[in-house]
Amino acid sequence: KSAVGASVSIALRNLMMFLGAAAMMVITSPKLSGFVLLAIPLIVLPLVAFGRWVRRLSRNAQDTLADASAYAGELVGAIRTVQAYTSESLAERRFGGEVEQAYEAARTSTQARAVLTAIIIFIVFASVVAILWIGSHDVLSGAISPGRLGQFVLYAAFAAAGLGQLSEVWGEVSAASGAAERLFEILNVRPEIAAPAAPRALPVPARGEVGFDGVSFAYPVRPDVKVLDSVSFTVRPGEKVAIVGPSGAGKSTIFHLLLRFYDPRGGVISLDGVPVRSADPVSVRERIAIVPQDVTIFAASARDNIGFGRPGASNAEIEAAAKDALADEFILKLEKGYDSQVGERGVTLSGGQRQRVAIARAILRDAPLLLLDEATSALDAESETLVQTALEELMRHRTTLVIAHRLSTIVNFTGSPARACASVSDSIRQKFSLIF
Repeated sequence: KSAVGASVSIALRNLMMFLGAAAMMVITSPKLSGFVLLAIPLIVLPLVAFGRWVRRLSRNAQDTLADASAYAGELVGAIRTVQAYTSESLAERRFGGEVEQAYEAARTSTQARAVLTAIIIFIVFASVVAILWIGSHDVLSGAISPGRLGQFVLYAAFAAAGLGQLSEVWGEVSAASGAAERLFEILNVRPEIAAPAAPRALPVPARGEVGFDGVSFAYPVRPDVKVLDSVSFTVRPGEKVAIVGPSGAGKSTIFHLLLRFYDPRGGVISLDGVPVRSADPVSVRERIAIVPQDVTIFAASARDNIGFGRPGASNAEIEAAAKDALADEFILKLEKGYDSQVGERGVTLSGGQRQRVAIARAILRDAPLLLLDEATSALDAESETLVQTALEELMRHRTTLVIAHRLSTIVNFTGSPARACASVSDSIRQKFSLIF
């Protein structure tokens, strides 16, 4: 803001003053102007060198400030955990250290800009003094009149003032470019998951058919550890498939790959007979509704949080989805009902209430493929029974994949566990089963 706003105006004004004064200096005394030209390299070289230094220091100041802000955001978001473990003093000390580092980095950056400006102004006005000394000898020898020397010195002072101001602007621009590097790094990032140049269209109407054929995958942070190894299964339209197994078995990874948050290392994942890699990720995700285990609630109203599942949905549709998810019973008790703000990360709601909002969001989306990742894990026994009833109605006409740690959860959905529905490698077979 500073560089684009005030600095540009100051730079243009002083650049015009410098160029105009320099032209008048040449007209007044070409000889003395030649001596001034000799001083320009002495000004430009430190300007460039110190400008790079200032840019690096400014980038460091921005980085440390971002670290402090991120840490503060984490503390505020987890304030109940901090208080529950009586770690306020520890958090305060750590945040104080982060802020102190940011302050020192900012002070160093400001000092560098001050040194840059001081050096340039010193060189500029030292050159004016040198020119005045040389000009005085010319006056004594009669080569130039005192009036013309005074005229030249006045123009030189104007040029020096303009150049000095330009050095300050250069310092601000260098600082701004250091901050802008962080922005351009983000703007230059190209996502690994992108739509192909000529994406294949998904068939209409949507069927919700899912296929995994020899899929292998390892997360980028642990490329040597295969989470999935040659996993194959098919889910026909309208089927309910449960994925059961312990934590870390790769259950949620199947959902991540199906949503194309990642691409598998091997094998093919298809939706409605079309490989997801060949389709537009947006088109794939539009056919999927998900209720994750770690529910995300936005700092907005209850209505907006449910409406996030299908932008443009009417109030009646939002309220109907809330009723189907049994979320209306607590939403109507809020101060402003559906227009009540639920706080950042849904801090005013309980875990079960947040999960029912997520279920209502998925119901509103009305997608042909439903993904449930421990959708009832945060509910009490009574609410779980009611929500399962709503989910059974929701699952009746669409393909559903359910993740659970316990077989008892699946029994509640399906009545009883049945045969395995996928061929899984031996290493994966020990970790989880795919069952009807």
